[in-house]
Amino acid sequence: MSIKRFVFLSLVFLLPVNGLFAVSPNTGFVSNKIWFSEETINEGDSVKIYTAVFNGEEKSVKFSVNFLNGDTLLSKKDISVAPGETKTVSADFKAVLGHHELFVQSIKASIGAEEIILEKDETEKTKISIVKDVPVTVAKDALVGNLSNAFSEETLSKFGFWFNEHFKQSEEFRYKKLQNFKDQKEEISEKREDSKDVKTQTKVLMFLHFSLFAILVFIFSVQFVFYALVVVLSYILIRWVFRIIIRLFKRRHDEE
Repeated sequence: MSIKRFVFLSLVFLLPVNGLFAVSPNTGFVSNKIWFSEETINEGDSVKIYTAVFNGEEKSVKFSVNFLNGDTLLSKKDISVAPGETKTVSADFKAVLGHHELFVQSIKASIGAEEIILEKDETEKTKISIVKDVPVTVAKDALVGNLSNAFSEETLSKFGFWFNEHFKQSEEFRYKKLQNFKDQKEEISEKREDSKDVKTQTKVLMFLHFSLFAILVFIFSVQFVFYALVVVLSYILIRWVFRIIIRLFKRRHDEE
């Protein structure tokens, strides 16, 4: 065998296999992502994994696809798709504890005896984690246990006593002020009834005075509104004081 013939045959055998088949850019997976039959997947659930393939050729295409979980084969599906048709294919998946990497891979696509090469021969890998579903009661017991370990019973009892005492005091203050505001509201209301002939300016002032006490009665009568307002005002006050301290500190630092 001559050297030229040897080189020619060597080049023929070294040609890429893909060069022997037609590359199809319009046929293959419709979407790069797979989807599931359920939005949330818990331990023990049996769900279906879906993908879809499209045939952009002029003849029917036979596909062989593998549903994979990492390196583990879940299912192999063979389907035939008519020209211009999109077909959905699915496989079952049993959710077990652990981390999973799910995707679909095309292992073969052919038109009759001719094999075609797809530009994208697999979907993106979808990662999901199946963790143990902890009941609310267990989580609550664990939280209470951690708090009990962090604080002694004596500390918790002192805090509970302090909270109860201050809550009682705040409730007494709220109740007294509520009665006071109600009395003043009634007093202003009676004055408005007896002062129909007064000037318009005086009527407006009395109306504003009455509206103010009506708002105060509402705030102090609804417990949630009262304490929400206390929290907001406390936050504003603390923030204002903190800014003043920062300004004084900066001024003192600049003077030095």
